[in-house]
Amino acid sequence: MPTPIARLQTLRRTKAFGGLSDTDLNVVACCFKQVGYERGDVLFNKGDPACYSLVVHSGRVAVSVLAENGRSALIDVIGPSRLIGSVAVFSETPSNRPFHVTALTETVALRVERDDLRDLCQRLPSLAMGMLSHLAAAICAMSEDIEGLVFMDTPTRLARCLVQFGEMGGRSAPEGVLLEDIRSQEQLGQMLALSREVVNKALKSLEHTGIITVRRGRIYVVDMAALKSMTMV
Repeated sequence: MPTPIARLQTLRRTKAFGGLSDTDLNVVACCFKQVGYERGDVLFNKGDPACYSLVVHSGRVAVSVLAENGRSALIDVIGPSRLIGSVAVFSETPSNRPFHVTALTETVALRVERDDLRDLCQRLPSLAMGMLSHLAAAICAMSEDIEGLVFMDTPTRLARCLVQFGEMGGRSAPEGVLLEDIRSQEQLGQMLALSREVVNKALKSLEHTGIITVRRGRIYVVDMAALKSMTMV
């Protein structure tokens, strides 16, 4: 588990809190509690009351849209020093979570309750400004993510997903960048709301171009620049 100094460093690297003085940051840090999650644990369910926000200290989590039929579509992959679950927290009345968030790896997060965070913003103007900037950026990113789900074709959505996993949790290997968090094509299909057959066909197409290679079911990115170029729509 992280030391108090490590927790302060995580909060300092979080954009919403980066502009705080050391004194104010210590005040903020006192309101955060440490929580741990195993791989596959649910941090938020869609529809849950938005009673708290989290800052990821270590590990990675997936943010998804979850339909009533149980199918999901990946929105984002979030790593250390990212604040999640804050938009719904700042609704005038407590609202429900719009997304489903699960741990991709063993994850440690810092939790702050809704009322505590709102009270801190009233007491600390610099925090209020930081949160406004964070919320504006989060809403813009959310709009772009949902727009992507609606208008991107399958190859572009797949490329975007692979880039996210490569940048957030990729590990260099002789074959290329290993996407450690993707364990199977079925898992990838679930995250993209696509059938395994469609994912398999799209992966084979990418492999044919030399952008990726698949070995024993694991995906390696050989040409990250080419993969990124596919996401520029």
